[in-house]
Amino acid sequence: MEKTGLPIVLERMHRCFWGRTQGNDLELLTTSLQQIFACVDRLYRVLLPELTFYAQEEDAAERMLAQPHDMFSHLHAHYCTWTVLQEIEDTLNQLKPLCTLLINTTIAILEALDYSSSLYSATRIKRQLLLAGEDEERTDLLAALTTAHIPGQTYFHWMQAVSILTEQLQHWQYGNQRRFNFADRFALLATMIPTLGQLDSTLDLIADSTHRIFGILLPEFHTVARGDDETAATLLLDIVQKVDQILLFLEAQSEPLHLLTREYAHKLQREQPYADLNHNSKLLTKS
Repeated sequence: MEKTGLPIVLERMHRCFWGRTQGNDLELLTTSLQQIFACVDRLYRVLLPELTFYAQEEDAAERMLAQPHDMFSHLHAHYCTWTVLQEIEDTLNQLKPLCTLLINTTIAILEALDYSSSLYSATRIKRQLLLAGEDEERTDLLAALTTAHIPGQTYFHWMQAVSILTEQLQHWQYGNQRRFNFADRFALLATMIPTLGQLDSTLDLIADSTHRIFGILLPEFHTVARGDDETAATLLLDIVQKVDQILLFLEAQSEPLHLLTREYAHKLQREQPYADLNHNSKLLTKS
């Protein structure tokens, strides 16, 4: 995870709320974000490119069936596609409890933040400085300096982490753009699975929402002064909103993806005897 730049970004968020939360809420928030990142990274950098590759292999094997019947290679490509579909389904199912955990944990953190805000707010510090006789312009500067919390990493390390993270997110966008369209690819199954288009909508939304979470909202914590509860809370609420959208779309796509995976399994069962017969006939011919 270190090579993604994410730990440094999460550490900055962690520092904004350190000492302000109850129990292990902050650790749960950090862990859920890390696990969501890992799932989404696997989805767009590994699984979707693999699915596209095996779909192309399937098409190539399908064309060969019109010449010498090579049912075995077609079945192999079909099996690989089915396997990747299963892995995609598992990955999306893993995202659901992680999204729920993040939402619940963030709500608890916001409640704790609201409870302790009077102790840490920049407004309170500014009021104290004014009472001490400072002029208003100088007070704004001193309040900002007092509440600021310098991150442990140097500015270079921070920029390097953000650069690495941005590059990673670009890979996600690329993986989503290069994938095939489920509604078009499986158009023949439209009557059986009329909601196939929800898969495309879900994958687009996850890509866009996670890009905003990890590429925009989390890095924004770097500029939040310690005690600026309003800005910190706004960022957390934006993250929760995006995660809640992801969760809603994940629930909607569960049925079409499950039906698609099951249909592939049934097709494999139907084609297996023919593939075995074709493969054995080749062996007999060679002998």
